[in-house]
Amino acid sequence: MSFPEAGPQELASWINAIGEIMHGVNRSIPFGHMLDLIASTTARLAGCDYCAVMLAAPDRESLRIEGSYGLSPDYVSAINEHSPILIRAGALGSGPASQSFRSQRPVALPDVRADPMSLRYEPAVAAQGIHSILSVPLIHHGAPLGLLVCYTAQRRLFSSNDVLLIEAIANQAAVALEAALQRDSQCQLVDDLATQNAELKDRRAQSDLADALQGDLIRAHLNGADLASVAGMVAISLTCEIVVEDQTGLVLTTAPEQSSAPASPPTGDGIRKLTEKASDGRSTIVFTVPVSPDSDGSWLFVPIFLEGAPAGRLWAHRPYVDFDPSEFNLFERSAVVLALSLLRRRTAYDIEWRWTGSLLDDLLGADGPPPDGLLERARQLDVDLLIPHTMIIARTDRPTGHRSADIQHDKAVARQHLQGAVQRCADGSGVHCIASVRSEYVVVLWPTLEPHPDAQAFAQRLRREVRPYLAGQTISVAVGPECRNLVDYGDAYQVTCAAIDLAQEAHLTDNVVSLGDLGIYRLLLQVKRPADLLDFARSVLGKLAEYDSRRGTELVDTLRAYMAGGCSASEAATGLHIHTNTVSYRLRRIQTLLDVDLRKPADLLMIELALMVDRLLGGLQE
Repeated sequence: MSFPEAGPQELASWINAIGEIMHGVNRSIPFGHMLDLIASTTARLAGCDYCAVMLAAPDRESLRIEGSYGLSPDYVSAINEHSPILIRAGALGSGPASQSFRSQRPVALPDVRADPMSLRYEPAVAAQGIHSILSVPLIHHGAPLGLLVCYTAQRRLFSSNDVLLIEAIANQAAVALEAALQRDSQCQLVDDLATQNAELKDRRAQSDLADALQGDLIRAHLNGADLASVAGMVAISLTCEIVVEDQTGLVLTTAPEQSSAPASPPTGDGIRKLTEKASDGRSTIVFTVPVSPDSDGSWLFVPIFLEGAPAGRLWAHRPYVDFDPSEFNLFERSAVVLALSLLRRRTAYDIEWRWTGSLLDDLLGADGPPPDGLLERARQLDVDLLIPHTMIIARTDRPTGHRSADIQHDKAVARQHLQGAVQRCADGSGVHCIASVRSEYVVVLWPTLEPHPDAQAFAQRLRREVRPYLAGQTISVAVGPECRNLVDYGDAYQVTCAAIDLAQEAHLTDNVVSLGDLGIYRLLLQVKRPADLLDFARSVLGKLAEYDSRRGTELVDTLRAYMAGGCSASEAATGLHIHTNTVSYRLRRIQTLLDVDLRKPADLLMIELALMVDRLLGGLQE
């Protein structure tokens, strides 16, 4: 069967069909519906049983049925998913569709079942009932867009007139398809621009919100709000829990205040690496820190830097609800203001500790009466030295298995923790005390009047609070005598330092010790004038020390080993790694120089007391 020559009626039908396709483009019907309209119109005008609109896949490797008329879903799926029509020629050649697409010419196949290239499609073709095929390319601006494929259930020889008429509709369909593609592209562009505009508006709104929050925080900071108040404002704005730490991990404040048990931020080597990563770039950067799967949410983490060095950490936690990325900007802006609050806080503490250190130097280091003006300087620090104060001294315990450089670094870090912990413990107790660092010691003058907690309770709390931040290190705290007069403080300092030295040498570490814990040493430590003890030790052992210094001998060490070994020459020899005869010779020399008899209890007691004083106060070599 062939198409008849086109008369006026047939021509009008064709023109109306083309007009219907173009009208569909103008009506902005969906692209898939447009392809189905082209297929159904072509099938109706060409007298075909089925029709398909095939378009090249995005990778230009195959042809896919995108619109159809009369074809079953199984057939469409078989062609598109299971046996795709490849555009390039295969090992045995190519079928009519790929030939038509590549050559940009119509290709007719009267009997598809007799075509060896169509054998792979034979099950689908048989199921659909296809006998003849005509493939016509859809060409626009010299490039193929796809194919218009007509199928018949009966064998059909397509005439040249058939081909010309289907080519005519194919050309108009190609124009319609191009117009539809451009229309969809423009619509997509409009949608993309609308989305971008909405995102920009949302970002602007978030930026305005962040600006407003930062402005509020800065105003509060300039009006004197402390770190806790600024952190509370951030917690309210982000509806979350806030934790602020110093650079060593010591918690400075938490918010909101009504949170009785705020969550604890993650710790470990990963946090240190995030801080190092942030220090390589911007001064503040927000990290999301995941925790264990069974935990109640994740954390936002911002390392805070001042003058290029880590100064603290800002944490945000919202149980069971993740943070939206839009909130990161709010959090980062908050960190900038909190950095200012940390700077002011640290500056205030540094000034206070410096003034306090100067005050303690004059109070504890004077040889005679304390200089004038000490009481007034203490009052400027809100401390009344006319009321009794207990001397408390803390020092980190020496870790085992560490190199000397590591120990010095660890001690410096630990002293920073101790300073912060002292201030935090005192603030938590509502007590204003004097505290500062002298050499390796953190010195605290604790007021001992009611209703203040007693010094022993404060010392225990200090040890507990600082311990989690010492990375495995421990501290010892010594509670010394009570000072009622200005002249008492220097001696109390010497005694308490000696007490903590003695406790650490005796391995009474990670503990709070008082004078009562030190046995007979307590009697020596409570002597009002330590200088008298030193004079006694020098009067007993001074000649021996001078002899060692002049001759390069070790008589003092030999005497100390002899007394520690229960007055046994062999025990002393073992401890000193020398021969017993050498020890015996040295002991005879010691008795001659000191004019003592090491068999007499009185002489032994005198020597033991002198050695104990030297162990407590040193100074024998001076």
